Amino acid sequence: AIAKGVGYAPSGKGASTGKAPGDFVPPQNRTVILAGIPTNLKEYNVKGEVLSLLQRIYQKNGFTFDAKMHLHKEMDGIEVRQAANRQDENGGTVKIRLRNYADAVWLVEQASGLRIAGSKLKAYWAQPRGYRENREAGKSSKGTGGYSAPSVAKSSGKGGYR
Repeated sequence: AIAKGVGYAPSGKGASTGKAPGDFVPPQNRTVILAGIPTNLKEYNVKGEVLSLLQRIYQKNGFTFDAKMHLHKEMDGIEVRQAANRQDENGGTVKIRLRNYADAVWLVEQASGLRIAGSKLKAYWAQPRGYRENREAGKSSKGTGGYSAPSVAKSSGKGGYR
C-alpha cells in the first residue's frame, strides 16, 4: 500500500511528494558495486558465487535471501562487468541491483569480510551517470541529487517575446 499523499511513479523516475504539484523526489540509489572479484572466474560462476555470498550473509544475520524478492529483475539484477583483456573472464566488478533501498544500505554498511574464491571484496554505492565527470571538472552537484541540472541556453535575441 502507498501512504496517503505520496505519489507512485511506475516508471522508476521518482515520485511526487504530494506537497505541491511538480515537487519531485529522486529515486533512492539501490545499486551496490562489489569490487575485487577474481578475473579468472567465468560470468556464470561469478553470478553463482555472488548469489551464494548474499545467501550466506543474510543467513548469518538471521534473514533469508530470495533472488526473486530481493533482486531487481531476479538473476538479471546481478550484472558482471565485461573483461577488458582477452585473458580475463570478467572485469573484476559486479553490479547488484536490489529492489529495496534498505537492503542496499544494509549490504554496504555491513560489507566487511566479504570473500569470493579467497579474494576480499569491497562493497560501495554505484554513482549516477555523470557524477565522476562533474566532480573532476570541479562542478558541484549539490541540490540536484547527483543528477545533472537542466541547461539554460542563451537567447540569440531574434524572435520570441518582445
